Amino acid sequence: MKTMNRYKKILLYTTMCRIKKILVCKTTARYKKILV
Repeated sequence: MKTMNRYKKILLYTTMCRIKKILVCKTTARYKKILV
């Protein structure tokens, strides 16, 4: 279940990245690096 939660969070961040590509995108990249 924790893995699914992480996956959902990543999806959420990716969606936000597509909407606001400026700052969120960089944060998403960092977030993914931490998770992966």
